[in-house]
Amino acid sequence: MEGLEDIVELFKQEVSERLSRVEEELVKNSGKDIELIYREFHTIKGTSQMLGFENYAKAAHMVEDVVKPLWKANASLPSEFIPRLLSVIDILRKRAGEDLSDDDIKKIDSVLKGEDIEESEEVSLEIVSEIDKELLERVVDESERILFTIYRKYRSDEELLRRAGFLSDSLRELYWQLETVSLQDVIKGFDRLVYEEASREGKIVRFESDARGVRVKKEIASFIRDALIHIVKNAVVHGIEKPEERERAGKSKEGVVRISGKVSGKKIVIEVSDDGRGIDPEKIKKKLEKLGKEVPKDEKELLMVIFEPFFSTKDKADLGGGRGVGLSSVKTFIESIGGMISLETTKGKGTVFRIEVPSERVWERVIVLRSGKTFYALRIDDIEKVNVGNEKFGSMEAVLKNGKVYRFDSRVLEDELAVIENPFSALENVAFWVNFLGIPVPVLR
Repeated sequence: MEGLEDIVELFKQEVSERLSRVEEELVKNSGKDIELIYREFHTIKGTSQMLGFENYAKAAHMVEDVVKPLWKANASLPSEFIPRLLSVIDILRKRAGEDLSDDDIKKIDSVLKGEDIEESEEVSLEIVSEIDKELLERVVDESERILFTIYRKYRSDEELLRRAGFLSDSLRELYWQLETVSLQDVIKGFDRLVYEEASREGKIVRFESDARGVRVKKEIASFIRDALIHIVKNAVVHGIEKPEERERAGKSKEGVVRISGKVSGKKIVIEVSDDGRGIDPEKIKKKLEKLGKEVPKDEKELLMVIFEPFFSTKDKADLGGGRGVGLSSVKTFIESIGGMISLETTKGKGTVFRIEVPSERVWERVIVLRSGKTFYALRIDDIEKVNVGNEKFGSMEAVLKNGKVYRFDSRVLEDELAVIENPFSALENVAFWVNFLGIPVPVLR
């Protein structure tokens, strides 16, 4: 493969896209489009042969041998074959960019025969490398310093300042894009998660999502994903009814679990909803009485009991639920980052879990001042007036609307600058990045 690195990388991308199309067809449509499945594996086989990946081509051909007769007979894909093919996709995806081993071929053969099927692995989030992050931070920091120098020297040139401001905003936007990941990427693969969990429970469940435009910090993205996995599994296992039960209730056999996200003020709001049976407060009450614990009189407080450690309305643990640890860990994590979780439920209609977490992208207008070597920031909206004292010493004082007065022995009024708050910090009044400074600056209130 020496000298073919670029071609191999293109092969990896192509295979990944084709396997994802097959996976989506299997999960969302139960593999009804058999021609699509056959065509994708046939193409993978041909490309693999061109690169000399003989075992990879052999594996694709093995799938072809199973799918082709069904396609020609215009038959449906047997339901028991779907999890087998999903397991094969996992193996191929893991090895994309290199040839399969003989052991891999044996594994795939046994999987296709239904003799050896493993649970799918979690989809990992792609995080920007630390080298890229460090380089970007240096570029943004240095660019802000240069822009501030332009601002100080050429503040009378409106056009130059307008362009400098545009460049500054663009750099911050780039920094934000690389520091965060879209919520839609965080929940990537959840359609398959729901399908497999529902199949295990003997249920029919469709997954829907609407999280466009919402981004979360990469450092907490994997934790949010874990929290959503717990809630989604809970919805499938406890919320959605069996097909026959849904029919008796006048519902469609197919249940729906949905994740939606939006930015509301200084919060990111993520909702996980289902159209299942809802949570029965009486069941929670009876379980608490059985355990000899106090029963909250308020129904909202009663419902929140399901977030308590080791609480479960199930008497016996199984693969899907009843362990009593999932929702407790979700609540603990959400609260640890300054967020909150709540729920609404209607018997026979369904349940909505609502997660609210602070958005790190909160921009304010401030003035930056210096006293000695220490910098401070004051919110423009908080300031009542600024009194300038003795010009020789540069002393000044800022009077805030709340009545507080701050005096500075050294006057450095830097006019209006953008600041991003850090709502995840234990010190709520500390900003983590103030324009050109690139250092934490206390925000006085």
